[in-house]
This record gives sequence, structure tokens and C-alpha cells, in this order.
Amino acid sequence: MPSGCPCRCSSGFISSLGAARPNAYVWGMNTVQDEARRAQRRALVIVNPQARSGAAALDSMIEQLQRREVRVEVLQLDERAEAERAIRAARGNKELLIVGGGDGTLNGLVEAVMESGLPLGVLPLGTANDLSRTLGLPGDPREAAAALAGGTVHRIDLGRVNGRYFFNAASLGLGVAVNRGLTKQLKARWGKLSYARSLLQALWRPRSFSADIVCDGSRHRLRCLQITVGNGRYYGGGMTVHRDAAIDDGLLDVYCVAPRPLWRLVRLLPALRRGHYRRSQGIRVLHGRRIEIATRRSMAITADGEQIARTPAVFEVAPAAVPVIVARAQTEGLKRAVE
Repeated sequence: MPSGCPCRCSSGFISSLGAARPNAYVWGMNTVQDEARRAQRRALVIVNPQARSGAAALDSMIEQLQRREVRVEVLQLDERAEAERAIRAARGNKELLIVGGGDGTLNGLVEAVMESGLPLGVLPLGTANDLSRTLGLPGDPREAAAALAGGTVHRIDLGRVNGRYFFNAASLGLGVAVNRGLTKQLKARWGKLSYARSLLQALWRPRSFSADIVCDGSRHRLRCLQITVGNGRYYGGGMTVHRDAAIDDGLLDVYCVAPRPLWRLVRLLPALRRGHYRRSQGIRVLHGRRIEIATRRSMAITADGEQIARTPAVFEVAPAAVPVIVARAQTEGLKRAVE
């Protein structure tokens, strides 16, 4: 990095990428290319130091990466615009982009990631880390770094609502109330349990609403407490959008929770956790490529833990939009087999 750079930077070499099959792609480079080219692979690692496990996990992650044959440049950036510039500048001089942070960090950088065209590796440094779970990566940052080094490239879909992209899922209604209750203090004290705590608080005063939903041309008028539109498999700290949801199937998965007494909503939580629903439970499920949602009054929409839109809203899927690094083992979050 140039002298005087305000960022904390470091560089090193990564020593091995593990065995690879002919014509497979590992970290964005054809594995049949010669070893000289292999030794020159370079990765940009951007870490959000404000993430829950950011600074504490950095040294151990870099230790894992420096054992393999890829030159690594590490930037600790907590300003979104600065991180976006670094990602865009990496195009043409890096072969891999690794982002360490939570789902909100990834959501904020999604457009820059798309523009770079670089394969994305995810280091789970946030509270929920739903995208890394969907991709089959370990929850421990050190283990995830090792898994990325031995992973392979696989293209995944993105969701889009009113022109804004998201990885995991978008929600309105109860999910927005849960997100608003997730203060930094609550996350710091309760960790992943902060989602369950905020959910239980929101359930005490649920507000129902009517929604007109058009799913691939089919119209539905529903009374709801919560609507979730999922692109990936997991959201909200490990909740499952649907048991068949995958982040590479070219579909959006929608579920609507109808108003119910508090005791029935609490009993519903295990089903929401697993994504196993029955119509008798008061949950309506839809699947499609284009979802339109209109409400009587404009309502906030959160995605990947960030408020990004309001109703009326149009949700679309962008198939195979981003190349990512996934663990070599097959994961439930993917429909297509990993090469």
C-alpha cells in the first residue's frame, strides 16, 4: 500500500489451495493453468472493525490465509464509501475478494462486489452471519478462513426490491420491529440470542396488516403479521425461509404469518426456525420470480438487517448474479451441485 495510507494494511502469502479437479475453478482461476500463475494469485481482504468479532478474529484469520499461495492485502475499513472504492479498484489486479463482517456489511457492499466481478469469500464476523451459513461455511472465523482457502467458486442469486439488492431475505411487519429492537448494546450482550430476545419483545405487541401480493401474476389478498421474501435459505440469526429454499435456484420464497394469539405464535417459533410450515398453522407460502406487495399504508422493508425500501414494493430475483466461495462439502443452502 502507498505510504501514508490511513488504513491498517498487511500483506502475506497463502501457501496451498488443496486438490482441484480439471476444468474446475478455485478462487477465480482455472486450475489447469501453470504453477507460476498460481503463485501470483492475489486477494483483497476487507474487514469491518466494527463487526462483533472483527478486530479480535483478524490475526487468526490471516494466520490461516498466510499458509496458502495467494498474496493477501488486508484493509480494515469501517467507512462504506472507502470500502466500495477499494473493491472497485481491485478489479484487474486481484483474483479474489474476501469480506469480513456481518450480513449488514455485505449488504452495504453488494453493488461494488457485483461491479468488481471477483469471487466473494465471506468471513463470519457479525452477529447473525446468515449468508455464510447458507454457503456452508463454519461459524468460527478461523475455520471459515481455512474453508475459503479450500473452497470452490459457485454462482448464487441475488434478490432485488425496488432496485436494491440483498443476499438473504427481506421482511416487513414483525421482522422490521425485531430489527429495530436489535441495538448494538443488545447484540454485544446477547450475541446470537439477541434475535430471539428481540423477537419475543416484538411478539408482545404485534400489529397486523393487509397485503395485496402478486406472485408471478397470481393475486393474493392476505392478512399478515409478517411477510418474508427470501432469496437465500437463512435469515434473522438462523431462521429458515423455507425447507426447500436455496440461494441458487432462481426463485424467491415468500411466507406470510397470519394473526394469531400470542401463545400460538410462540408455539410457531420452532416451525419458523426449521422452515417447515403447514397451512393449518396460519402460514401461507408462495414461490416465484417476481413478487409485488402493496399495503394500505407504506411500510418499511428490511433486508440483511438493514432498512432498504418501503411498500409498494417489487421483488425480483437476479439469477447467478455473484460468484462466491463455498465449502467443498454440499450444503442445504445450495440447490445445484457444487463442482
